[in-house]
Amino acid sequence: MEALVCREIGDPTVPLSDSSPIVLSRSHPVPELNSPTAVRVRIYATSLNFHNYLQILGKYQEKPPLPFIPGSDYSGIVESVGERVSRFRVGDKVCSMASLGSFAELIVADEKDFTLLDHCSTGSLQHRLTVLKATLLSSFFLGQGVSAFGH
Repeated sequence: MEALVCREIGDPTVPLSDSSPIVLSRSHPVPELNSPTAVRVRIYATSLNFHNYLQILGKYQEKPPLPFIPGSDYSGIVESVGERVSRFRVGDKVCSMASLGSFAELIVADEKDFTLLDHCSTGSLQHRLTVLKATLLSSFFLGQGVSAFGH
């Protein structure tokens, strides 16, 4: 599979080359289902966020070991599921956030990390809402029966 891999700390704005900190790997290993509740998703939309830029520069508070695949929020279509996955089926449209890994064709995460995108196409609106939802749920502890409005 293809993946954008950060192989060393450096300026991610330089053109891709043999000396740039990020490279396009055209033969990166496909992530395996690593638990009975794992879900593999083919990524159709992701975004470049400021913290991704800082991670590649080595200036973000969380410093992943090298090499790593940057990228956090994404949406896509379920490609395969572990034997105990009950919430999703192959072909479902989902969105999620990860600490790393969305700058790739495929990603694996636990089923609890995904949200089903009912009755809509996987794309930019749902992708943008992923960041909003995760921020609201984690930062403000919003849950069942609580509403928030933004503009």
